[in-house]
Amino acid sequence: MQRLTRLSLAAAAAATALAAFAAPASADEVPEGALLGADSRIVRAEDGRWVVVKPLPNGDLAVALYNESGYPQRIATTAAEVGLPPAAPAYRVRNLGTGADHHTAGALAASVPPRQAVLYQVSRDANWAAYPPLLELDLRLPTPYPGAAALVEGDATTQVSTIVTNLGLTGAADITATLSLPYQWKGAPTGPATVKTLAPGQQLITTWNVSTPAGLPRNAYWLEAAAATMKSSSIFVVPPPAPSGQTYVSDLPWLSMANGQGAVERRKVAVNKTSYARGLAARAPGALEYYLGGRCTKLSASVGVDDTAGQRGRVTFEIWADGRKAAESGPLTGAMPAVPLTADITGARLVRLVVTDGGDGPDGDEAAWGDPVIACSG
Repeated sequence: MQRLTRLSLAAAAAATALAAFAAPASADEVPEGALLGADSRIVRAEDGRWVVVKPLPNGDLAVALYNESGYPQRIATTAAEVGLPPAAPAYRVRNLGTGADHHTAGALAASVPPRQAVLYQVSRDANWAAYPPLLELDLRLPTPYPGAAALVEGDATTQVSTIVTNLGLTGAADITATLSLPYQWKGAPTGPATVKTLAPGQQLITTWNVSTPAGLPRNAYWLEAAAATMKSSSIFVVPPPAPSGQTYVSDLPWLSMANGQGAVERRKVAVNKTSYARGLAARAPGALEYYLGGRCTKLSASVGVDDTAGQRGRVTFEIWADGRKAAESGPLTGAMPAVPLTADITGARLVRLVVTDGGDGPDGDEAAWGDPVIACSG
């Protein structure tokens, strides 16, 4: 099984808000050839971003940029990575979804919607200059740490960026970036959103001030950028209220849940016959993420393998404050007593409770967080 990643948690955060999340398959659960048919191979599969290739009878190469997650992602590769022979000096690229032909100096990149693929046919073509350059459009939102969900609150102004990149060897004329926002949101560029000529390798980077209405309901909100014939989308998530005082984590609503082995339970847990009235129980691997708003300082719990697993199971517990690992238990087995785990989470906007399978697979990995308590201001 693929290990849970930061990007899969971002996907879960958006999908939890939409109440429509379905756990994606991991790389070892999808057979070779499932995306492009027989004779295809997986070049790379990480953080929900797949690059799959297949040689074609005429010597061309089919390339799939596949997004397995529930969150829009940028996926990129190069001619060298997918195994194309050197071109002189560019390649023809046909978008198999639109039928449009372009050329590239070697880079392939696209913003791919959730659980969809962008398909290219790439070939060496002496007439590459007859085709317009391949462009990439990226919509970037600010996040608490790389790979986290983009968070937004009502009556606030946030900056987002649109980036148009010329991946070809000739110029692209009259490029304009636009941004579409949810109802009652407002946005304005802080600089130029149009360029008369986008030179090879050049980028048109536009920063936008995006303002949200007051009283914004908790949900996930889509933004869409456009330039030339391209579109790129991303999601802002409105988090639940930040906790205050000393609170059991098991009483808080989570921002996201990523657990491929089953649902997380809020219940009494027991580790080596010691019971804890407030607890979180989950199969490893899995993760829960909570919104703190920078208001909390410490999280502590007693952790171990739940007695429902008997003597089986081997689990490692981790606490992450934004993108920093703040505490780790080391591998714990069903024969061991609970271990106290405490983490300094001062100033973190997000905290994640992560359980891994301890390196021996998920059999019997019933993880228990006993009496998890968080200390916050307010």
